[in-house]
Amino acid sequence: MAPLVAGATRRSLPDGKAISALGFGCSSLWAKPSFDAEEAQAILETAERAGINHFDTGPSYGDGERRLGRFLQARDLSRLVVSTKVGTHPLPDGGMSRSFDPGDIRRSFDESLRRLGVDRVDILYLHGPSAADLSLPVLQFFDEEKRRGRIAYSGVNSFDPAVLEATLATPIDAVMLQYSAVDLRCEPLIERLHGRGKTVIAGTILGQSVYDLRTFLPTSAKALWYLARALKNDPLFALKGRRFAQRAAKLALPPQDAAIRFAVNHPLLTSCLFGTTRAAHVTANMAAAGQPMTLRERDFLVGRIPNP
Repeated sequence: MAPLVAGATRRSLPDGKAISALGFGCSSLWAKPSFDAEEAQAILETAERAGINHFDTGPSYGDGERRLGRFLQARDLSRLVVSTKVGTHPLPDGGMSRSFDPGDIRRSFDESLRRLGVDRVDILYLHGPSAADLSLPVLQFFDEEKRRGRIAYSGVNSFDPAVLEATLATPIDAVMLQYSAVDLRCEPLIERLHGRGKTVIAGTILGQSVYDLRTFLPTSAKALWYLARALKNDPLFALKGRRFAQRAAKLALPPQDAAIRFAVNHPLLTSCLFGTTRAAHVTANMAAAGQPMTLRERDFLVGRIPNP
């Protein structure tokens, strides 16, 4: 499998199907019932107009599947790349269960297809499995779903390097891992996964926008939500974000553009996911994705070398 063309906004899956270099994550605040449903649809339409055809969601993301399903009804699915997940399942009381039992994930997938209003998806991920969950019955489940034509590729969505390491020895087709300019923990595994013929998708490429502290000013419920999430994930996020913003400024780039370019210009990533609740961000992010970033600039941006 040849390296991808850096900076290109259109790439392809192993079967030749086109996939955008940026994908939209139908999750987080965008998927919450408290976020206006019409505004959520407008963001998907903006993404489509900007050239994004890759949309990822999951049953544990609030109304994510239903909202994406509404958007999909008027679209040609042969031109879109849609992925969802199994392993975390919503309960009638609003809670969440977790199971990788083949019967449970089959039922969960059936429900996901109903919410999406489709009869197949391109990639079906195990959502946060342990290494032990990559069992023969689960792999057989994926084989069966491929035979039925309900999935094109099996996948694992994990931010745990140990689980990603275990994935190397399986026939899993695709891996979604956490990767951004402010979180490089999984970077050493990208080349190894790619070398085993796996499609590698990057999640959370904006690093939760920790480089723009205005995002976290407690002036609204939205800002408070982002602040709580950032503190939970990394109490030192403000310091890391400030350092990143300073390096981006030396490259004469807005931090968000720098984060987008950093991820998209990794030659072994097929697509990079981001989320937002603002249509203007979608357009700006796709414009940034089409711009190159040299290896030296990438190394400087993450502090590997002292000067750009």
